[in-house]
Amino acid sequence: MNPIHGGDIAGYRLRHGVDPLDFSASLNPLGLPDGVRAALHAAVDTVSPYPDPWCRALTADLAAVHTVPAENVLVTNGAADAIFRLVEALRPRRVLMPVPAFSEYGQALAVTGSDVREHVLRREDGFRLLPNILDRITPDVDAVFLCQPNNPVGEVIDPELLLEVLHKTELLGCSLVVDECFCDLLDDPDRYSLGERLREARRLFIIRSFTKLYSIAGLRLGYCLCADAKTVEAMRGVGQPWSVSTLAEAAGRAAIRETEFVQTTRRIIREERTWLMDALAGLGAHIYGSRANYIFFTVPSDDLAVRLKWDGILIRDCRNFSGLGPGCYRVAVRLRHENKRLVAALEKALPAAAHDLFKEEKAGETS
Repeated sequence: MNPIHGGDIAGYRLRHGVDPLDFSASLNPLGLPDGVRAALHAAVDTVSPYPDPWCRALTADLAAVHTVPAENVLVTNGAADAIFRLVEALRPRRVLMPVPAFSEYGQALAVTGSDVREHVLRREDGFRLLPNILDRITPDVDAVFLCQPNNPVGEVIDPELLLEVLHKTELLGCSLVVDECFCDLLDDPDRYSLGERLREARRLFIIRSFTKLYSIAGLRLGYCLCADAKTVEAMRGVGQPWSVSTLAEAAGRAAIRETEFVQTTRRIIREERTWLMDALAGLGAHIYGSRANYIFFTVPSDDLAVRLKWDGILIRDCRNFSGLGPGCYRVAVRLRHENKRLVAALEKALPAAAHDLFKEEKAGETS
């Protein structure tokens, strides 16, 4: 079985006896911050009692960071937990969702039997969300799901368009769910976040995660922000108690103090993303979006992920995203020595047609 969004290091280890170089999961290549590591060690002796079911300490910290009341924050067992809880609490009958999109939205909505209307992002538009989305937000739509930046493409929604979507959903009494799990990995995250609108927008839900930025996927820690305290409480009631461990809460409290680490991360991601995008383009890849810590590209090869796996490298084959197909891939941005190894493997794995196509396009540009 292939995991829905990659990162199956355990499965690879069982089959091959060694760990792969994982480009399929878009985690911070710097790994765990030192402050978080120290907090985890210090918290080991506190794991005997049950964890705080309300995550009071981390909730208070997050409320201060986002300048919202604590009752507007729900800490969850990863962003996926927040998504499933939110869908169960809202139980929307009809949902509008641009695709391709993160698969957990559809999984959660399938559980509640919601009617999902897909708004297909076109390849010829660079998979960008365009103003025509506004025409699809009609009075019979109960919720709109957006991802900022988009996963798997990594394209951002224009801030002005995002505000127009927010205004229309508020006008119609429709819930707007914005997944900002990768927002902090953009070069200018504040420009693309709706966090400043939380106080005035009662039906706005923002989902965030500690997973990507702080590289703690194994701990499972995320949260949801919403001005409607009743819905937040309803989300708390539809999941299991003690869903967030004592260790995860300690890691989260330490992580939000790692401001220098975050700045360093953005600088390195920006440098390595540029280097890797240039290298991929040089191999004939057609790159779209890719504004965060992952790169989405297409090549004329439908078995690239399999070829690279035999070379000890995992990448994300995106063919199972709605609106995509064979030849669509996503790779994480990692450190230079790792990125060089990926490029070297790609040079061997890509068919000659990809290199020839690139040379023809470059010749056409200079002629």
